[in-house]
Amino acid sequence: MSSKTKKFVIRQLAVALLFLGWAQLGYTAPECETVNFLGFRGEYCHEIKELEDIVIRPSESDLQDNAGGSLIVNESYCHTSTRNGSAWDFHVNFQSGSGAVDLGNGNYRLSSSTGSSLPVNVQWRGSSNSGFEAFDAGTTSSSIPGAVSCANSGAQIRVAVARSALRNAKPGTYNATLRMQPEVDTYFSSRTFTPVNFAIMLPELTKISRLDDMSVTQRNADDDGYAQDERFCVFVWGGGDYNISASGGVGTNDPFLLRNGSQSLAYDVQLSTRANGNRLQPVSPGQALTASGGSSLLSCGNSDNARARVEISDSVTAGKPAGTYSGTLYLTVEPA
Repeated sequence: MSSKTKKFVIRQLAVALLFLGWAQLGYTAPECETVNFLGFRGEYCHEIKELEDIVIRPSESDLQDNAGGSLIVNESYCHTSTRNGSAWDFHVNFQSGSGAVDLGNGNYRLSSSTGSSLPVNVQWRGSSNSGFEAFDAGTTSSSIPGAVSCANSGAQIRVAVARSALRNAKPGTYNATLRMQPEVDTYFSSRTFTPVNFAIMLPELTKISRLDDMSVTQRNADDDGYAQDERFCVFVWGGGDYNISASGGVGTNDPFLLRNGSQSLAYDVQLSTRANGNRLQPVSPGQALTASGGSSLLSCGNSDNARARVEISDSVTAGKPAGTYSGTLYLTVEPA
């Protein structure tokens, strides 16, 4: 059989496991206090509502090798502040909470259950007409014009995380709670703290790329059959370890076969977790190999870090009719 009549097709399969989020609600019930001091007589009131948890779920586009800048999520909520029913200026005392280490200037370090850390920046503004200020624990915001209703409040909290930091962080849930204590200017402070909950959800994501179809037409080094190598990229969020396995069909243990009508050819598969092909290991259908360290870059920096070899021996092709024999090799990767 001519070496040019055999064709082998190889495909890719990516596996992604996603974490589910959690949700609570930050809320400060209406608080009012009557003040009778000098020119500040009157009833002072404030209320915070519609402050939901801030959840950041990065997408695949945030992990592109050249993706820069920060992933930003803004949470708008309602903060009313009045004196005798009219808008009255207020400010907020920022307080530390749990799950975040204050680094200053609105920067915090979050940790996950895996022990990995992730830097974030948190900012606050009290109205749509004011600028953002660093949400620093133990500090007080500038004075902000109050609002009578939610329609003209415009309060907002912003959480930002650098995309470069996302690529190197281990999968997991990074969450924290900060607190803020509203104060109506002057002589009236809230007796409660409003929680500001936020989380960054990094999924256990693996992906194969840079993998092309293969035509098995070259003689192997021993000249007793045919062999073809294909390099490819294995991405693992955070660059963690992964398992890789192969099968000849959608079933985990489907045999390695090429077919031409009723005729079939069995082939062998070897895998290497190194782009140069070192340490190629023969695998059976469904047999998993554990690799130490996938690429933290989505396309491996336009390089490769893994290799597959397909071999067909002369003893298998002997006596087979000429024709095009094709099949699909399924490679499955998942976090180790």
